Amino acid sequence: MAQLVPATLDITAAREEVRLGDRLLPARRQAHPAYIPHPPTEAVQGQVVKVHGDAVHFAGQYQVVVLNRGREHGLEPGHVLALLKDGGHVTDSTDPAKPRLALPGGEPVAFTALGAGSGEARATLGESGRLAILAPDGREVAGWIVEVVPDATPTVSFLDEPKVTHRGVLRIAFEAADDYGVAEIGLELSLVGRAAEAERLPLAKTQPRPGKFASAAYSDLLAHPFAGLPVRMRLEASDSLGQTGRSGPLEITLPERQFRNPGLKPIRGVHGTPPWACRTGPPDCFFIRPALLSIAVQHAHALLRELPVWLISSRTSTSPSRMT
Repeated sequence: MAQLVPATLDITAAREEVRLGDRLLPARRQAHPAYIPHPPTEAVQGQVVKVHGDAVHFAGQYQVVVLNRGREHGLEPGHVLALLKDGGHVTDSTDPAKPRLALPGGEPVAFTALGAGSGEARATLGESGRLAILAPDGREVAGWIVEVVPDATPTVSFLDEPKVTHRGVLRIAFEAADDYGVAEIGLELSLVGRAAEAERLPLAKTQPRPGKFASAAYSDLLAHPFAGLPVRMRLEASDSLGQTGRSGPLEITLPERQFRNPGLKPIRGVHGTPPWACRTGPPDCFFIRPALLSIAVQHAHALLRELPVWLISSRTSTSPSRMT
């Protein structure tokens, strides 16, 4: 008795997934006559019955589709057809045959049907007043008095003067409030007398919760250009809509790095008096070089030992550096 041995093959390429249990069938020989793409001589209206491949709803270029039209409808090899799809539906809000939603101070909006006996209407209320559902004949079916409450601007204030911790970090206690919750607290910082050059620093991210709350944030400003100088600061509170409220001004002197070497303290004075000198250009920039040269002559031994370390720290570090 002859024994059947199943044939094996190697799949080198596949356009679709091959699964366990799929069967291999012989392909029929098909003729591929030469043709020139051209439109049908008469208009053809048909529908796509099936899209071959992994497409579900749409067909693209080079995909194979099955139409409910063929030779009996005048089609022949080479005919080129356009594939069209129905567009979206737009509801006519002025249709008098549909129920409408009457708005305070605005035009009525027609309901869009959701199903048998249900519908929806969407609108933005700009003022308080009566909200009513109108039947197609204009009769009021139901109504309500609504009050539009505007979203208030957040408020924020200092609880006390900022304190400097033993590490030189600034502790800022504050109180903030908003009807829908504060999203972020920021710090506006400027030199005294130079409010136009203020900059904003992020202070704390908060979880928006309606009402008032008190908290404290810590800010390390030892590496800031204003360190050791008198500044004016304000707190800023922002809500989820981007509305911002500001506190009153408060003037303090920012903490600065503490240097034990006597030669480095004069350099800090040159660096910080005024810190904007090299931003404004001559002649303010010119006094810095002679001052540094004078300090170098007076404290040569100390500067040679510690100045390179301080310069690297002041240029590259964004956090306090401990000098030894």
